[in-house]
Amino acid sequence: MIIYVLVPMEDGIVRDVQAFLTPTAASEAERAWLKIQGIHTEKEREHRSDWGTGIAIWECEAPG
Repeated sequence: MIIYVLVPMEDGIVRDVQAFLTPTAASEAERAWLKIQGIHTEKEREHRSDWGTGIAIWECEAPG
């Protein structure tokens, strides 16, 4: 079984990792997180990433 793990980082600290069953659900959560962080463009995303704030979705095989 494949799951999609959302890994947000703020100021270099990973917080609130979440797992989703579909890539669509993970992408929606990613968009919501970016909105909360006030990140609206790719340039803002890159700039914030330079300072340790960003988010990634990892496709993983579920344990078990």
